[in-house]
Amino acid sequence: MRRLYFDDTRIIVVKEFVSQLSALGQSGRLEIFRLLVRAGPDGTCVDEIKRRVKMPGSTLSHHLDALTRCGLLTAHRAGRFI
Repeated sequence: MRRLYFDDTRIIVVKEFVSQLSALGQSGRLEIFRLLVRAGPDGTCVDEIKRRVKMPGSTLSHHLDALTRCGLLTAHRAGRFI
């Protein structure tokens, strides 16, 4: 029987990387991610992303949620903009 140790974080890190790469494996998400990388640390608002990638709002929301869940994005609210 294999013993599991709490200090063996390599498995957790690898799973996180697999999750992130899996999220970027879809062309729409990769396009969104590349746009945000080019925007720099300040990012850009969702309306600007929607305008640039030309996809329906519900699809964009789904992709942004997937990128956020795997840790590649964080959302910040500024007034009425996210």
